[in-house]
Amino acid sequence: MQKDWTRIRLAALAAAVIATAMATPPMETRAAVQTCKSAYIVRSASAIPQSSALSLARTAWSSAAAAHYGITWQVWAFARNKSQHCTQSGGVWTCNARAQPCH
Repeated sequence: MQKDWTRIRLAALAAAVIATAMATPPMETRAAVQTCKSAYIVRSASAIPQSSALSLARTAWSSAAAAHYGITWQVWAFARNKSQHCTQSGGVWTCNARAQPCH
């Protein structure tokens, strides 16, 4: 009796895994449905060290994207045509983050 229930549970689990795999579109399909804004958002930040300035610039970019288009647009990792540039003056780094928001 116990073996039958174990087999039933394993069969149900296998069916669920297969159904999930079939319902989830392949990565290429998910990337193809990404929507991006045509306008770029550019934000700057200054700090010591450079890594902090860059992080703050990306955070400012995310905040601006969310303010303009909503929170689904604020993810830097999803943005298209990203660029980051930093300069140093007097020990202080100023970094720019520029990209088109996508979701």
